[in-house]
Amino acid sequence: LSDCVYFYQATVTTKASGGVIGIQRPFDSPISLPCATNATTLNVGDSCTVLVFGDYNNQLVIGNMAKL
Repeated sequence: LSDCVYFYQATVTTKASGGVIGIQRPFDSPISLPCATNATTLNVGDSCTVLVFGDYNNQLVIGNMAKL
């Protein structure tokens, strides 16, 4: 998976602050990830889309694709 790009859906657990937002996938622990500017409008409980570039060390919350 080191040469691929994929995405997944998650739920916002903490509002964006300082370019970082808290998210959680079902059955996983919450994590903090960097976020794009449009993701700063997401609220706790909103669905969000996370892009993964290669591996889990390169993730970016881009907002909610259903609303983009």
